[in-house]
Amino acid sequence: TPTVQALYTIFIILLHNLGLKIANLPSRNSAIIEALKDGYTQVDVARYLNVSSALVSHIFRSCDD
Repeated sequence: TPTVQALYTIFIILLHNLGLKIANLPSRNSAIIEALKDGYTQVDVARYLNVSSALVSHIFRSCDD
């Protein structure tokens, strides 16, 4: 089950993707990592945020560095 904070962050990023300049890239990347930690798949996160699954995978891999 996702946390309220993760859902809120993903919502802010979705608004950003719609053209509302609310979120920045570091917060987007943090939200992606949090969503993955909450059990969402990389494909689910990519679809929800309307980004490529390759981008989500890249962000996830860069977190492990």
